[in-house]
Amino acid sequence: MSGKINCIIFDCDGTLVDSEKLGNQVVIDLFAEYGVVVEPDEYRRLYRGVQLLEIIARLEAAHDVKTADDFVPRYRQRLDAMLEQRLQPIPGIRDVLAHLSLPKCVATSAPQEKLRLCLGVTGLRPFFGDNLFSSYDINSWKPAPDLFLHAAQTMGFAPAECAVVEDSPVGVAAGLAAGMTTIHFNHNSEHEAIEGVVAIEHMAELPAVLFDRIL
Repeated sequence: MSGKINCIIFDCDGTLVDSEKLGNQVVIDLFAEYGVVVEPDEYRRLYRGVQLLEIIARLEAAHDVKTADDFVPRYRQRLDAMLEQRLQPIPGIRDVLAHLSLPKCVATSAPQEKLRLCLGVTGLRPFFGDNLFSSYDINSWKPAPDLFLHAAQTMGFAPAECAVVEDSPVGVAAGLAAGMTTIHFNHNSEHEAIEGVVAIEHMAELPAVLFDRIL
């Protein structure tokens, strides 16, 4: 890594909030209605960080089923209810955000409505204000770099001034493609090793990784 960091861009699901297992289970449960059995570990390995519509299309093709037109609305409704009842912030993230004085934002593949719900339920919204960016805003999804480039431009920083914090290989690829310092929050059981990035396993490690870049 080289260059001074002046802005931090966080992914949301799996990075700020522990939402991925909840979202995965909703998709698994809905596909079970079509007789499709997907193991949670397999689902996470194949689809972590992938756009919902692509996940649906790939599962339909793999299992030769066609979901109903109301699949996505039903998914959103069930997931919102689960998030409101069970969502928790990633351990340690609140303290990290409270002590990071740099400009920061969130860039997620999820819709704005879900992003705002997740940050609201977990109490993390005040750390970001309205600096919230969604792939749905620009119709481009990770691993393309467009979302991170859009976030950086809107925040007023060059890509080289930004650090991306991501938990999924798809998101890490997007950060690297954007030409940004990319930090892999590698806290899942698979512990994927990704070349060219610094990896942390707990959010408490993040300030130390950034410290020499923000002085």
